[in-house]
Amino acid sequence: MTDITLSDFFKQKVAKSARVPRNWTAKKKQFVKEVEALYEVIVRKYLGDAGAGVTVEYVDTTVDEATIGEYPARAMVVRVGDERIVFTPKGFSVYGASGRVDVRGDRGDGVLVLRPAGGWGIVQGMTPTLRVVPLSGGTLLDLLRDIMRP
Repeated sequence: MTDITLSDFFKQKVAKSARVPRNWTAKKKQFVKEVEALYEVIVRKYLGDAGAGVTVEYVDTTVDEATIGEYPARAMVVRVGDERIVFTPKGFSVYGASGRVDVRGDRGDGVLVLRPAGGWGIVQGMTPTLRVVPLSGGTLLDLLRDIMRP
């Protein structure tokens, strides 16, 4: 048992967070820039020769990070025949990574992370430890096979 009240606990948390000034504006801008660069790589390098029946559009969205607040970004929607894959930025305040983009298909979800050392990777598993492989044409194909209809 402890002698601190819930109210005191929350007051300590608020005081602690107020002591750490951060320039979130620069980090937000950098994350949005990294996401746009990711989209460019996917479209130019991996979808470039996909041909007719594959279209890409961008949709304005809002990223809402608990300790940072809201900021604008774009989601990318890839339409393949009658299916769509949606790439949605989730934020840069991510444990073990410098950013995260969720990928949703008709059959499931995947996660891309911006690795602290640089470059995007695909999360292949989270337990018992986080397993991330570098983004490549082959790893993106594996992800899309997992989340799209057969």
